[in-house]
Amino acid sequence: MARVGPYRVIRALGSGGEGTVLLAFDPRLRRHVALKHHRLPAARLARRRALQEARRCAAIDHPRVPRVFDLLATGRELLLVLQFVPGCDLEAALRGRRLSPATALSLAADVAAALAAAHRQGIVHGDLKAGNVLIGEDGRALLTDFGVAVAMAEKPSAVSAAAWTPEHLRGEGLAARSDLFALGRLLYRLLTGFDPFAGEGAEARILRGEFPPPGPSLPAPLAELVVALLAADPAARPATAGVVRRQLRALARELAVPGHSVARELADAFQRPAPAEPPPLPAALGAASRRRARREALARWLQRPAIRVVSVAAVSVLLGGLGWRLAAGPPCLALAPPRFSIEPGTALEAGISRAWLQAEFAAALRAHGALELTGEQVPGGRWLLTGEGRQLHCRPRARLHLSLECRRTLCLLGLDGAASAEALFPDADIVHWRAAVQRLAAQQRLPD
Repeated sequence: MARVGPYRVIRALGSGGEGTVLLAFDPRLRRHVALKHHRLPAARLARRRALQEARRCAAIDHPRVPRVFDLLATGRELLLVLQFVPGCDLEAALRGRRLSPATALSLAADVAAALAAAHRQGIVHGDLKAGNVLIGEDGRALLTDFGVAVAMAEKPSAVSAAAWTPEHLRGEGLAARSDLFALGRLLYRLLTGFDPFAGEGAEARILRGEFPPPGPSLPAPLAELVVALLAADPAARPATAGVVRRQLRALARELAVPGHSVARELADAFQRPAPAEPPPLPAALGAASRRRARREALARWLQRPAIRVVSVAAVSVLLGGLGWRLAAGPPCLALAPPRFSIEPGTALEAGISRAWLQAEFAAALRAHGALELTGEQVPGGRWLLTGEGRQLHCRPRARLHLSLECRRTLCLLGLDGAASAEALFPDADIVHWRAAVQRLAAQQRLPD
């Protein structure tokens, strides 16, 4: 079974314009996850845009949006580790079936709730279509695939034809009401079985807001809501996704059928495909996975009680044998110069340098009680103490090397030999860099 990082890849779930999605298992937390693989573009600006999905998804904390658990990046390979939603997507659920009004309203209300959560974060999805809606085995819908999402008033780089809105076609920046037009297209299809703008001349009809009436069988309030959502003028659409969600919920209660269940109605669509061989992983991710696995295995081995006892005893004997060589003086932490490994073309936040990291780390160590810091080694195996404005000789109990490794899209900041590191985007604000340094310092203590 292939592995990437700690995750065991089981099989492919699907693929599309935004990347390949794999089913994997996390043995640490004993749960399935979805791995979304992107091949990052070579251009620096395009690479930054490709990383935006992780940030946007992670910023939306709502049960109707899959959670982001982790991000793995190596060279030009990127993996988002997402919540796995067993069930099917809405496109698969619509094949060969006509949904009941109760199911259509329930699913649309869930999507409206997800949009409301995204809009509160200033994010427009911009690519709302049936294939981007997941239906869990509990019958609830989740909105996924924020790869085209943009901030309010920005223009998307690409979008599926099934999610076109008048704003897309006019080349305008998107707003919350742009997503409401796409929601109207989706709701129309859920209720009638077909896209209101399917066929020739779709672009012109979208711009004019021309579509067949949703049907006389629909209750008048529901038909009015669909027509309002599909208005060509954004100002004529409902004010917010929250307003639409409340209207859909109220209509669903009026049309409720005793004993109705979305999960039961779509149960046959939830049948999982037969397991298949997982696709080959990119070599860069595989190599990074093996290195990480070896580090984690070594860390687990060293945590065994018997190994720890033997290690402590061996270190004690070694230090005792070398103690005669060390002159008397206070205990200290020896700070060696930071080690940098920066891939060419990586643009670090302004101000991030070896000197800045060393100064921030020393200040954070002092703040956490490690007052005795050193600067340079002197003859006799001793170190010249320079912390707190003094100059004394000391006995170094630990030699700390800050280590920074950046691969254009992701940086790892840690200490040489440590089992964990802080992950940062190269262009992260300096406040986030300072916080990462302080977390590393908080883990260090002056040995007794």
